[in-house]
Amino acid sequence: MTLMAKNKVSEAEARAVLPITAESRSYKPVRNDELLDMVAEVANAYGLVLNDGQYALDRDDGRMFAQYAINGTDGEMIGGEAVMQLGIRNSSDKSLPAEICFGSRIIVCDNLIFVATSKDGICGKASHRHTRNVQSVLMDRLVESFGQFQTWKTWQEKFYTGLKTVPVNNESAALSIVEAAKQGAIKKTNIVDIYDEWVFQERGIANAIEQQQHDEKIHIWHPEFQKRNAYNLFNAFTEIAKIYQKKSPVNAPGKDMALVKYFDKVYTAA
Repeated sequence: MTLMAKNKVSEAEARAVLPITAESRSYKPVRNDELLDMVAEVANAYGLVLNDGQYALDRDDGRMFAQYAINGTDGEMIGGEAVMQLGIRNSSDKSLPAEICFGSRIIVCDNLIFVATSKDGICGKASHRHTRNVQSVLMDRLVESFGQFQTWKTWQEKFYTGLKTVPVNNESAALSIVEAAKQGAIKKTNIVDIYDEWVFQERGIANAIEQQQHDEKIHIWHPEFQKRNAYNLFNAFTEIAKIYQKKSPVNAPGKDMALVKYFDKVYTAA
């Protein structure tokens, strides 16, 4: 599990951050420790086990990011190939709302994709700006979102399973990558990198340089992704997505959402 933010910290350090912007008539900050406690309380009420917490601070401690694995059978999908995740973000400088978002991680390659909504209107996130009624309203939204967890998990598992049934050859993969860029699901500058990743996963390690990169976990070959289908094409996309996730953890969820919506529309729509 990899937290896509620059400055990893301990849970204690994340909790210790105090609001930077002073409270006013219209602004009521939710501290990091308050948000983390609210999430833990609601998760516990629904019997969900949150483990492997990771935390990061950014922008002079003005922004906090956290993520957890949802352990046990509640979190596993597609025969244990993937697990559900919970992402949290908050700010002490008014730059972000208090927010959670359910997502998933493909265990083989440690690809982390957070998405918030599906075409069926399932709510995979809860958020609220730091306004006067934030505590009560946010708690209600957390309860609602966690209450839809199993529905959201079912949708996401159906999404992955559907991708596995769709064959994709190199020509159609190339066309799909270009179309994804045209629709804003990826950056145009990533087109070649994604296609190269797709081809690499089919052919495997071809030379000593690639072997060294594989051994050093710079560019990893996964034999599980050799089959030519939409699921493995999706993983080629998400492997390259790690680049922008590291550079911009704030904007990454929006890109993730656009990517999942694109694949759902093209490969799993009835």
